[in-house]
Amino acid sequence: MLITMVLTFRKENCCLQFVLKKYSSIFLLFGNINIVVFILTSLNLSTFLQERLMADPVEWSRENITFLHENEVNADAENWLAVTVVLKVPPTANQDSVNRELIRCAILDKCRIIVFKSDIMQYDHGYLVRTSGREETQLILNTDFLDVGPNKLIVYPWSPYNGSTCQYFDHIPPNIGMVTPAKRPRESDVLENLKVRGHGLPPHLCTSNVIRKVFSSICRFHKMEIYQGDLSFAIWTFASRQCIPDTWTVAVIKDTMLYMWPLWLFVEGCAPPPAPRSEGKCSYNTFLAPLLLHSSL
Repeated sequence: MLITMVLTFRKENCCLQFVLKKYSSIFLLFGNINIVVFILTSLNLSTFLQERLMADPVEWSRENITFLHENEVNADAENWLAVTVVLKVPPTANQDSVNRELIRCAILDKCRIIVFKSDIMQYDHGYLVRTSGREETQLILNTDFLDVGPNKLIVYPWSPYNGSTCQYFDHIPPNIGMVTPAKRPRESDVLENLKVRGHGLPPHLCTSNVIRKVFSSICRFHKMEIYQGDLSFAIWTFASRQCIPDTWTVAVIKDTMLYMWPLWLFVEGCAPPPAPRSEGKCSYNTFLAPLLLHSSL
């Protein structure tokens, strides 16, 4: 049985702590857990994990990336942990056959739980459902799947690393802790009023603090809105289109692991912001207002 257990561990590529927890019922059969810990430790698990993750290493670099330390986002993650479930939609599902209202009705029918439509969010080709507490979350997780029209949506618990790409590093990336200043527009660049929509951030990263940190390396903006329905956001700026990239990466550092999420940025022209007004004084011209905002770059 020990051989089977070790082979399973090697196949699943787990850490020691996870294995001890997962196979605790098996360990009880041995009567002395110290023996099992010694055997597993002798496998040099950390080296094994490192070798697996670093197998066939590929050189990669990112200019368009924002690094966040885990402690910067822990508080926001705690607000979602244990009260959020992930609904995986089958790839063959028609978009018209799955929506937030149908999911709300399916949860009510199967779990007898009332979930507000505003607490059902589109994310990563699926949905997230935020409940009012752990008990309701557990009731939904106990169902395994939800019948939404002809589709079966598989239910999983949410974690702060859901939807990320994990990368091991054996040294500190060179620009961790540094914020690249926003690019200064060139004289030949055409400045215009722009609206930038962003998609791809998980719920605990789709926050004003993270968005501000990302755009501190892109451009300044004078307005921001966050849309919980599809976990997207929009910012309004006066900048050059050439300064705004199509894609970005947000990475959270946890120990010696990077958890990365893609961020897609879509740019479109928009009307200038309304000029500020004050009694007895002339208001700024609608062209000068955003220009003054951008002049410090």
